This record gives sequence, C-alpha cells and structure tokens, in this order.
Amino acid sequence: MNIPLIFAFIILVPASISDIRTKEISIAVPLLLAGAGAIYSYTNGVSVVEALLSFTVLTLFSLLSRQRFGLGDALTVSALALFCGGRLLLMMTTAMTCAVLLVTVKKLVCKKADIKEIAMLPFITLGFAAAML
Repeated sequence: MNIPLIFAFIILVPASISDIRTKEISIAVPLLLAGAGAIYSYTNGVSVVEALLSFTVLTLFSLLSRQRFGLGDALTVSALALFCGGRLLLMMTTAMTCAVLLVTVKKLVCKKADIKEIAMLPFITLGFAAAML
C-alpha cells in the first residue's frame, strides 16, 4: 500500500472542491503534496529532475501570463511531478484536454458564457489519476 500516493489524493479531492468554489488554492496544498511527493520519489526511485523543471517552467509561465495559469496550479503540478516522474506530460495533457473540452461545451451550450477563470485543480487531479494508473 502506497501511503504517500493515498495521502496525495486525500489532499487533492477536497482542494479541488474548494478550487471550484473559490478559484484559489491554499499554499498548504502544494506544500503538503511536495512533502508526500518527496517521500514517494525517494522510496520509489522517481527522478526529481522533472519536478524541478516543471517548477521553473510553470512558475515563469504563471508570472509571464499574469496569473492566467495560477501560481497555485503551477506549484501543485510541480509537487505532483515528484509522484509522476516521466508521466508528467500525460498528466498535463489529460488535464488541459479536459479543461478545454469543458470550456468548449460550456460556450456552445450557454450562449452568454463569458469564461474568465476556470478551476484547474479538478482537471489536474483527473490528469494525476490518469498518469498514476
């Protein structure tokens, strides 16, 4: 039984619900995930290179895009990279595809849908689940 992985999902599910309601991610979420991810990567031999690279790229993207992709999302994805290793691309591709599909359907169904913000953590959680299967 992999305790850090279970812990990650215990953190992600309530945080996703909170993100849907508030469009914010508490700083505790990426910090707790980073701690669990560090234990997981150490015990399972997952490289931390992807996590460091994703942290750098996503933080820069968040800052340069003026928080279009939130810093909380960037930090959470970077923390989850400690679990995913090379499957990080699969996680992000799944997350972004689901988000784009939701926005597209919402715009098609609701003529007045002016979507300025989207809660990304639920999609990141789905992508993480897909990557870890």
